[in-house]
Amino acid sequence: MLQTEQIDELLTRYGAAEARIAANLLELDEHPTFKILSAGGLRGTTLATVGPAMEKSPELWRWLGQLQRTLNDARGIRDDGRMSSERRQQLTELLTGDTVVLQVDERTVIQRDLLDVGSADVYGTIEELLSEMRLVYEPIRDAVATVDQVWTEVVPRTSGAETTLDRLKADASRLGISDPTLTVLQARLRDVKSALAQDPISLSRDFASDLDTLVADATHQMADIARGYDQLDGDIAESETHLAELRMLRNRAATAHTQSTAKIVDVQGLIRTPDVAIIDGDNGLAARADELRAGSGDWQQKRQLLDEWMAKVVALREQLSRAYSINSAPLRERDELRGLLAAYWAKAAALGRAEDPALSDLHDEAHNELFTSPTDLERANMLVAGFGNAMRLPGKPIESPGAAS
Repeated sequence: MLQTEQIDELLTRYGAAEARIAANLLELDEHPTFKILSAGGLRGTTLATVGPAMEKSPELWRWLGQLQRTLNDARGIRDDGRMSSERRQQLTELLTGDTVVLQVDERTVIQRDLLDVGSADVYGTIEELLSEMRLVYEPIRDAVATVDQVWTEVVPRTSGAETTLDRLKADASRLGISDPTLTVLQARLRDVKSALAQDPISLSRDFASDLDTLVADATHQMADIARGYDQLDGDIAESETHLAELRMLRNRAATAHTQSTAKIVDVQGLIRTPDVAIIDGDNGLAARADELRAGSGDWQQKRQLLDEWMAKVVALREQLSRAYSINSAPLRERDELRGLLAAYWAKAAALGRAEDPALSDLHDEAHNELFTSPTDLERANMLVAGFGNAMRLPGKPIESPGAAS
């Protein structure tokens, strides 16, 4: 039978867990990526990877309801006057006994005895319930993060590629040519858009890089064809290559700014990305390129205008490259910390310390900080360093680096 102090300690700890679980489940339910994945329609690798986890998501709310009901019952007994031996026995059973339903074991008619019911509840303790909830929640959280990362990386590239493809097709029509590289790029874009909707996890980093390569190949090919008409016309056609690169750099810089702002706590020093109008607006670089292409008159004047245009392109390219490097730095630091934590954990497993409860708690605390948005990089660095120190000092007591904060 638990003592009163032990009962109060468990009520406090389970109450805090209840509040954190409810907040995390509400945030997960509101996440746009989770809503899309929950709607179904997934195929291929994404269905195989995410499907089983998503099917279990309703269980989390059912389990939370059970946890809340059990804790409310316990609080009612605890708050109802003086603690007698009978009340302590009731609270001991509620807080440490098999009082919550972990799963419902459905049985078909051919599996039942004559006196059996159609289903049987499997009971467990609150600790077992929390463990089951973590085992179900973490794959869902990781699946949402994986798909969200794919969409964040691939969608801007696809949008930029479509804009470039439209302009290249217009060039091909104007020149009266049929270029097979445009057909290949168009087919790849169709495949990418289909995969984004139904199987985003199949779009690896290499796949997205291949799309950039196809855009570059198609752009260079069209520039080479246009250059055959006239050297000046060829240089003007090369402007599409520069515009495609600027769109790609701007998308990356803007995406890095958005991600760092949303996923890193109190991030400082980011560079605001220039508006897309500077490239594709009415008076943007693309419009100026169109004017050069459509213009007539003295070729020296065209050459001068083109050189002035190229000076602006070079300046903007340097600005966007610098913006991308600075804006993505917090995300790179977070990813490096994730890799370091994974390496430490692998070492712990190799040394047979993966079952160490204190070391496991340190790992979970660091993992939650790094894989829950927004990430506090200062705290994450401290937690990973603390975990590394604990790995090196197996004979000393382990204290959570986050305890002081």
